[in-house]
Amino acid sequence: FALVVSYVTETQHFDQMGNPVGAESVPGQKVIRVQRGLTVPEISSLAQEVVEKCKYIPASRVGEVERLLCALMEHEAMQQQHQHQAYAHQQQHHQQQQQYMGGPYNGDAPPQMAPQRSQGDGGRRRKEEPLLPAADIRHVEDYAD
Repeated sequence: FALVVSYVTETQHFDQMGNPVGAESVPGQKVIRVQRGLTVPEISSLAQEVVEKCKYIPASRVGEVERLLCALMEHEAMQQQHQHQAYAHQQQHHQQQQQYMGGPYNGDAPPQMAPQRSQGDGGRRRKEEPLLPAADIRHVEDYAD
């Protein structure tokens, strides 16, 4: 995780008499790495430390840095929750696949669809369900490395 600080360095050029002759603005960015696993009690002191060490952030912005650190903490918690749910979903499908195929994956090309059978239907096929969950743009963090 990181906070990205965007800033502009403005340089004024003066002649020998002190008259302004030009100015230039150069945009920049500073990336401040933040450790994972933040806790609520750490946020206030970490925000103060970030403001003290980064000359581009004025002291009046400590509250905003705290808010951003809270947002990172919440994002991490949501990401962990989604990963846990995806893992549980994957495990459930894996168990269903093993039950249907009669054992663990044997190394052949995996089937694209696994038919669902019920005991009361005499082994007839029912609606086929995908082995993998459908991709959703709202969960893009789950797909990224």
